[in-house]
Amino acid sequence: MWDVEVITAGRYRATVYYTCPASDVDSLVELGWSDQRCVARVAPAFDPPLTAAQHDRTLRIEGDMKAFLPLELGELTLSPGRGELTLRAVEIPGKQVMDFRLLVLSRIP
Repeated sequence: MWDVEVITAGRYRATVYYTCPASDVDSLVELGWSDQRCVARVAPAFDPPLTAAQHDRTLRIEGDMKAFLPLELGELTLSPGRGELTLRAVEIPGKQVMDFRLLVLSRIP
């Protein structure tokens, strides 16, 4: 759950960046804002190995990196003001839903 303040009203495309092993694909996730919902299945499987930070100029203390795949969840219409943006699993057919990296909301002109 995120406490969000919408400044610019409009339609927004929601995209999450994830990884998920083949044994755990097809979870159903839901993004909600006010009375709106958009849902998507976590697929395809995408589980790349961790990679060392080869291009860093200074010693990395955070750990290794991993690539993440975008998954479009759908569209929400946001109006100005504060509210709760929630991301939750509705169905979990495997052991886990996904490794979640970030959520991007892109305004649709």
